[in-house]
Order: sequence, then C-alpha cells, then structure tokens
Amino acid sequence: MGHPPLEFRDCYLDSPNFRERLKCYEQELERTNKFIKDVIKDGNALISAMRRTLLLCNYHGTLFQRDTLPVLSDMFSIHACRKGTSKLTK
Repeated sequence: MGHPPLEFRDCYLDSPNFRERLKCYEQELERTNKFIKDVIKDGNALISAMRRTLLLCNYHGTLFQRDTLPVLSDMFSIHACRKGTSKLTK
C-alpha cells in the first residue's frame, strides 16, 4: 500500500498533484484512526470480560475453600438469570 511521496516543492507550489497525494494520506490516516479506535474498544471489552471471569473464579474459589459450594442448578437456573435473581448477580 504505497503512496506517492510528498515533496516539499509541491507543497510550496500547492499543485493539484500535491493536493491529490495529500488526500490519499488523509484517507489512510482516517482508516488508521478508525482501526485504532476499534482496537481500543475491543481491548476494553476484553479487559472487562477478564475482570468478570476473575471475579467468578475468585467467588468459586472461596466457595471451594469453605466447602460451601451451592448447588449449581440453583445458581445458574435459567429462570433466575432471566429475572436477575441469580445468586451470582447479588
């Protein structure tokens, strides 16, 4: 994906060729900027998912240490999750 070089003398003359080349660079910068924003958004989503997973792992780890693991069918019942009354959401 090579772009024609931007020459200083073309900038000084403000030629139509220079403006066309400059437009190519601006479009590439816009695509790069959008890509970077998408990467940041995906990274933030990944970090949030990792935090939720860590919280669940810590929660289950403490239950295993105490030997008080509740019945999984009670915790993950579809009915409770739909109503927002799952024991994990409290």
